[in-house]
Amino acid sequence: VWIPDKDSLFIVEDWIHGKNLSKKTLDKGFKNALKLELDCEKRTVKKMQKYKIPFNKNQYIQKANAYLFSYTYAFVNKTWYPKPYENPQIYKNMPTKFLTVDEYFDISSDYFQYYL
Repeated sequence: VWIPDKDSLFIVEDWIHGKNLSKKTLDKGFKNALKLELDCEKRTVKKMQKYKIPFNKNQYIQKANAYLFSYTYAFVNKTWYPKPYENPQIYKNMPTKFLTVDEYFDISSDYFQYYL
């Protein structure tokens, strides 16, 4: 999944740096960035399995999920959460499967509470 930066990460960064953007633009940008990041994480797991690289799959996915939910934190707080994938109070409470983009972008999600 390739989404040009102007339609994804540039929107996220502009928002964090104080630019006023419409809700429609923000939703599109954040969801596109999440879609791209999610695709990368799924591909990483597949490659590690394919090449028999030893890793703890469940923990990897939990840490990836911690990172993916940080986009929602950034959306709400206009700042990045510092390294949620290194915070066991966050990543150990994440699911061991990948979710949908809409689930990561759900502010009412039980998983989002760990960033508050």
